Amino acid sequence: MLPPRTTMTAVPFDFGSAAGHVLVVDDEFLIRWSLRERLIGDGFRVVEAEDAARARRAVQEDDFDVVLLDVRLPDSDGLGLLAELLASVNSRIIVITAHGTDELAEEALAMGATAFLRKPFDVDRMVDLVATAAAARR
Repeated sequence: MLPPRTTMTAVPFDFGSAAGHVLVVDDEFLIRWSLRERLIGDGFRVVEAEDAARARRAVQEDDFDVVLLDVRLPDSDGLGLLAELLASVNSRIIVITAHGTDELAEEALAMGATAFLRKPFDVDRMVDLVATAAAARR
């Protein structure tokens, strides 16, 4: 005997109700993957960029509430890209790095970064920062 026939209704995803739109810029695949998975799980839309060139294209093609920006990229000085992004987009930028010094943090924050986090960072804290930054931008 066959089970009763059921119908499923597709519910379109309303991108306007997402927690925010985030660009993750990091050359380390595992960092991008773990941030993407966690942020998507918390309702964010996420785009990844593994280098500065892809990050530049992404911000030309879309509007992001928050950019998570690694300062060490294979094709750019992170603070140079930070300056470019601050001049060209209206996104909150959170700088992340494994090689951060107090001086680098002070410089990034003085330039206009929303926050500066050293790797390894607490993912819950990161998500809280992203949510706060996305809400402030909206």
